[in-house]
Amino acid sequence: MIELYKEFHKALVTDGILITSFLSASPAISKESAWKNFNPADLKKQKAIFRDILQVKWQSFRTETQTREQLEAAALKLLT
Repeated sequence: MIELYKEFHKALVTDGILITSFLSASPAISKESAWKNFNPADLKKQKAIFRDILQVKWQSFRTETQTREQLEAAALKLLT
């Protein structure tokens, strides 16, 4: 992932902004989940959209900390 971010960094114009996101694991997948106060019915809808409608075959969950570390390792400056 860091190599991909490095390529994004090279492609950005001076002072360009990269907008990205990440998927964090639900409490059903990881005890370390950051999810708080979520509606289980909404989770079922999200799962249906990704699995049944979009037929996504991959899952790549990571924490905010992991994402920040990867972006910083690729020399991308984070906005706060």
